[in-house]
Amino acid sequence: MVVETYLDLRAQLGASLHNLLPLADHLGASDETIQNIRNLLSGLDQPFLFVVVGEVKAGKSSLLNALFGA
Repeated sequence: MVVETYLDLRAQLGASLHNLLPLADHLGASDETIQNIRNLLSGLDQPFLFVVVGEVKAGKSSLLNALFGA
């Protein structure tokens, strides 16, 4: 569910940024712009942290189960 959608969108974004990098260079984009694209690409490799906090019996596990399809 959510995980599959997230991973798919992350892959699409990575492909788009990967294609954008040589285009930006070809068009003479600034070094700052090129570096920003590279930073975005490297950030996609970082793990995604998801935290749920709440009182006992407040529905945290139910929320996670619903989000992740378990």
